[in-house]
Amino acid sequence: LIFFRAIYSDKVNGRRYFQVKLTHFIALDEFYVRSCKEEYRYQDMLAELKEDYKGALEDAVPQLWMKGDGAAVWYERRWQRAVVRSPATTSSVTNVELFLIDVGKTITVSSEQVVPLHECYYDSPFAYCCTIGSFEIAPGVR
Repeated sequence: LIFFRAIYSDKVNGRRYFQVKLTHFIALDEFYVRSCKEEYRYQDMLAELKEDYKGALEDAVPQLWMKGDGAAVWYERRWQRAVVRSPATTSSVTNVELFLIDVGKTITVSSEQVVPLHECYYDSPFAYCCTIGSFEIAPGVR
């Protein structure tokens, strides 16, 4: 686990610090974090997903997925919330590209691992997209 502090300017010229957990790193201009203060809520939500979706894959009926649909996906041995980025377009293609909203990661999985997300889980994502502003490295300067 990687922890770091993000610094934000305050209106009173002070600084506020937030402890966050890095959930997914793509590049300096796109990485995702989750607030450590929200970690208990996130774990509670995962526990609720686990309970609510117990046996869901066995009872699932094939879906016609559309871009933007909310989905629950069985990934890395647990249920996670996702949004459909790219659905399977033909009957021979059985994969769906999803964006894990609480992690910030795009995955491609079999459509057999995906079921519709219950409306009670339509809530703000726990992961925040971040970027490090532009800067230049001056050669020879330390």
